[in-house]
Amino acid sequence: MFGITPAFGLYIRHAAGIEISDLKVLADSRDARPCIVADDVDGLDVANLKLNQKAAPTLVLNNVKDFRVSRSAAVPDTQIADAKRREL
Repeated sequence: MFGITPAFGLYIRHAAGIEISDLKVLADSRDARPCIVADDVDGLDVANLKLNQKAAPTLVLNNVKDFRVSRSAAVPDTQIADAKRREL
């Protein structure tokens, strides 16, 4: 339906006030894409993200404001006020 997306988990674009909690992303096979890609997002809070495979990078932020990740084994707790381009 959408073709190949830039992330194997979530692709978030043109959004505000997104809260993701207790998300477990399972992939059947190795995937070179990041787990989550956020483009043009104002307010993104990710807590307790779990993956069954290592993603490098796990998160890609493009033009993201007010970002937080916590309690996630794949990514250390991080707060970013404004990210033009950032990979975690």
